Amino acid sequence: MKIEREPHGPTRFHWPERLARLLGKLPDAALAKLAGVHLVTVSGERRRRGIAPAVPRRPPFEWPEEWVALLGEATDKDVAAELGINVGSVYRKRRLLGIPAYHEPNRRSDPFWTRGRLGRLGTVSDGDLARKWRVPRARVAYRRQVEGIPPFRPAARAIRWTATMTRQLGTVPDQALAGRLGIGIGAVRLARERRGIPPARPYRAKVVRSDALRPELARPNEVAARRTGVSVATITTLRRELDVPPPPRPTVWKKRVLARLGKVPDGTLARELGLKPSTVQRKRQKRGIRKRILRRWTPEEDRRLRTLSPAEAARRLARTPKAITHRRAALGLPPPPRSRWTPEIEALLGTIADAELAGRLGLKPGTVRLRRRQRGTRMRARSPWTPEEDRVLRELSPVEAARRLQRSPQAVEHRRAKLGLVQRAPSRWTPEIVALRGSLTDRRIARRLGITPESVRAARVHRGIGRAPWHARLKRPAGTGD
Repeated sequence: MKIEREPHGPTRFHWPERLARLLGKLPDAALAKLAGVHLVTVSGERRRRGIAPAVPRRPPFEWPEEWVALLGEATDKDVAAELGINVGSVYRKRRLLGIPAYHEPNRRSDPFWTRGRLGRLGTVSDGDLARKWRVPRARVAYRRQVEGIPPFRPAARAIRWTATMTRQLGTVPDQALAGRLGIGIGAVRLARERRGIPPARPYRAKVVRSDALRPELARPNEVAARRTGVSVATITTLRRELDVPPPPRPTVWKKRVLARLGKVPDGTLARELGLKPSTVQRKRQKRGIRKRILRRWTPEEDRRLRTLSPAEAARRLARTPKAITHRRAALGLPPPPRSRWTPEIEALLGTIADAELAGRLGLKPGTVRLRRRQRGTRMRARSPWTPEEDRVLRELSPVEAARRLQRSPQAVEHRRAKLGLVQRAPSRWTPEIVALRGSLTDRRIARRLGITPESVRAARVHRGIGRAPWHARLKRPAGTGD
């Protein structure tokens, strides 16, 4: 269906002659209130007709040189109080001229800010310097403002419009073209307007509200939008304005589906419909349908319930755990013990490794160890190492020896260390390096040893040695050779 649209016009509001004569005679705000339209509609129509505003704009205020000289010499609040103007005016003028804000000078010298670091301020962004020096960004920004250095602003990248890029202007929306070329949408819009190219989505007139649209609006949103050539949002707006009720929403609860409620499991029906089992269950309970028992319990199944655990019975009988629990209660069987620590399992404590028993029970080794200690059970003494096993340790790798001797990797490593088979690396903490702790910074000692500063700091704190004095952190002591 081809819908009818209103004639094209500069605006969607048709200006009567009596209101058009008031353009430029009344203030835009008063005329907008009288016409019942937005202020932008009035100002746009007035400018389109070339009519000057009723209340001319005030000329921009010219700041005297004496006032400009005060900017940045004191806080914006103090300057505004002295000149008798608004603080916002002072702030905007100072930012427009690129004058940094005033900050109280720091009376206390900070050894961190050397001449080299002060010279880097403003050459790159504050965030890059903060990450390089490993300090907060606010500290770098504050020091830059104290020194009166403007922030770093990289030069704008000039866009060179090639013939291929120019041919795409106006063929697709500006936002899509900006994402395709990796530039801003403002640059695309400016380039298109400079070349006089209309946008890809021209202005579309307003849809005429008529009764001929009612049959189409009664269809589903996607169907009505496809047949009329408008968006789904427009279809919704037209329904609301023409008082057309929306079509009934499609539902999965057909008569054939409702007839299956209670006859098949809720989970099976939920998977077929693409719903949650709880949704099917609520629908069945709301209609007062009870779940039908699909499979009755046989004497053979009851006999196996008495001999098997609930989990094993559910797996072998292909029943749910809840069905097993209900049937056991109906047969008067005692509930299964909640604890896993049966007398048979507790008899294994201390006889095998805690990790091995934990793997059998699906627990953590720490849980088995805690249970064994609570019962006061000690691990049985392991068999002593024989000369034959020591010979195997010397010939095979630790992993292969642990597998062949049926011993844990920890036991193999301990025995190898006791036999002197583990070559320990010489300590880096020579007496000369130990003597430097507390006199050099952790970073310099770490650079000498080839380790991290955190390792040096941990070794120093462990031995109760304090940090190097502040003058050692600024200037290298003589005779260090570093």
